[in-house]
Amino acid sequence: VEELSASEDRFLARAGRQTLRARKVLMASGLVDEEPELAGVEEGVRAGWVRYCPICDGYEARDQRIGVIGALDAAGPKAMFLRTYSRDITIFPTGSREACAAGKLADAGVGIAAAPVELTRAKEGVALTCADGTRYELDVLYPALGCAIRSDLARALGASVADMGTLKVDDHQQTTVEGIYAAGD
Repeated sequence: VEELSASEDRFLARAGRQTLRARKVLMASGLVDEEPELAGVEEGVRAGWVRYCPICDGYEARDQRIGVIGALDAAGPKAMFLRTYSRDITIFPTGSREACAAGKLADAGVGIAAAPVELTRAKEGVALTCADGTRYELDVLYPALGCAIRSDLARALGASVADMGTLKVDDHQQTTVEGIYAAGD
C-alpha cells in the first residue's frame, strides 16, 4: 500500500493501480533495522547467526556466545537484556566508548571489544575480526544500529506517535484515528 486516505466512513488504500476500500485498517508495517556495514550480513540473517530482535528470539540464544554491534548507548541496553539469556556477551562498539557506563557492563559480565572490521562465517556461527586484529567466534550477532519506523501512512491521517515514531494505541490496539489499528512494531 503506497497511500492511505479517509473518505467519509471508509478508508481508501492505493496499491499500484488498485484502490482498496475498507471500514477498518490494520497497520502492520513494522520497522526496518539498520544493517551493519560489513559484508556477509545478509547471509547471516538467512542462516540465523545475525538477528535483530532479542525480544522475539533471544531465548533461542540461551547459553550461546552472543555479540552486539553498535554505539554503546544502544548496544549496552541490548547486551544487558541479552545477558538474561547468556553469560557470554561481547559488545563491538561502532563509536565512542564514553556513551554508556562501561563499568556497569563489566560488572554484569559483558565484554567490550574493539570495533569490528570484518564479519565471516565461522565453523559454527559467525566470526568478527576487530580493528586490532583480534578474532571473536560467536554463535549469534545482534546489531543495535537503530531502525526506520514505518508509520507514515497512519501519521498522514493524523495518528499520534510516540517519541521514537511508533504508533500510539489504546487497550484495543486502535490508534488515535478511529478505525485504524496497529499490530507488531
